[in-house]
Amino acid sequence: MRRLLFVFGLFLLAIPAALVASFGIPAPRTAVQIALLAVAGGFVVAGALRDEVKVAGATVPWYTLVGTAYVLVGLGLRPGAAAALDGGAATPETAARIAAALGGLVLCFIGYDFARGGKHFDVSRLE
Repeated sequence: MRRLLFVFGLFLLAIPAALVASFGIPAPRTAVQIALLAVAGGFVVAGALRDEVKVAGATVPWYTLVGTAYVLVGLGLRPGAAAALDGGAATPETAARIAAALGGLVLCFIGYDFARGGKHFDVSRLE
């Protein structure tokens, strides 16, 4: 089941590549979001293909890589809320950006739980 994460990782890698190929290098705030998606995609692919990865002499299990990727995607949704609050006017776009930022917080929680081995979400079901 965990190998299906490979497809999700490729999807996360394809989004930034398609955006940059289609529209060029974006504004700084958007560039951060795109970079977070790309790094998250790499982490998910690595977590799907390897049981553990050695980083700076430490062994990092697959679920920590995937959990970190979820946190990165969640953090990537946060700058949209800051942009929505800059104008001050309440519009449907503002509500959508704030909802996305709240969804990002949920992804951060899920990622944090995955990274520590899954107290609330059972990562053993993905093995």
